[in-house]
Amino acid sequence: MPSIITNNFKITLAKQVYNLLEIGANSYLPAEKKSYVYAFIGKQLPWNTGTEVAPTPQQSIVAQNDYYKRGIYAKQLSIENSSLVVPRINWTSGTKYREYDDTLALSDLASSNTTQNLGPIYVMNSDRNVYLCLSNNVSANSTVEPTGTSTSIITTTDGYRWKYVYTIPVGSVLKFFSNEYMPVLSDVAVQSEASEGEIDTVIIGNTTRAIVIKFANEPLELETDPTYTETFYYLYLKSPQFGVNPPEEYEIGEQIQGVGGGNAIIKDIQYFSLVRDETAN
Repeated sequence: MPSIITNNFKITLAKQVYNLLEIGANSYLPAEKKSYVYAFIGKQLPWNTGTEVAPTPQQSIVAQNDYYKRGIYAKQLSIENSSLVVPRINWTSGTKYREYDDTLALSDLASSNTTQNLGPIYVMNSDRNVYLCLSNNVSANSTVEPTGTSTSIITTTDGYRWKYVYTIPVGSVLKFFSNEYMPVLSDVAVQSEASEGEIDTVIIGNTTRAIVIKFANEPLELETDPTYTETFYYLYLKSPQFGVNPPEEYEIGEQIQGVGGGNAIIKDIQYFSLVRDETAN
């Protein structure tokens, strides 16, 4: 049977390891069940002569024992000196950013594609505020930097819709910020204002022109206007994806055959769009 270690499971494991770093978090457990994480340095001798090239770490028992024997200093890691991190993504004008899509895997949403000028779903602005992209204005490039820390949706003039999630403080910059990575933090105000399952953005997946026609006499099997009178009825012509392709044009006064037979005279025509498969959390 096919199997997969999902990204959600990997993230859960990372969080569990991170929680272990809180000193005293498992103090209630007996000694044999307590878990601690240490970082150590060692290997004071050169790896090889000439240019230093560290070999790929091995997982054999011999290799593991060798690492412990060569360790010369170890420090227990604490939650204050640790952080979950993600690749650092600076907001850049002219880049298209992925919008939230619950049909995509987290790894896809968080990935970049330089060939397609496509950035991930999140960005950090010049104030070190981090945002999620809820809508990229129908695959447009982002040209206006998101700003502010409002807990409401932030809409920029380029049509993008952003959600502020947190700000990276100076203390975290000094410890966990680099050219490659940035810390993952939380904002109490954002969390308290969040509503689980809330729909903030509607994505139009497909549109089709449909036609509404008023008739002077009642054809067979027509859906009547909710504001029923003895004179006019509405006919809702179905869109092409449902098997009926409405004609491009009708004329007022034209006589046509109604659904199921019978004739009707067109008195009025209206056009609108049908929207389907459009909601995204």
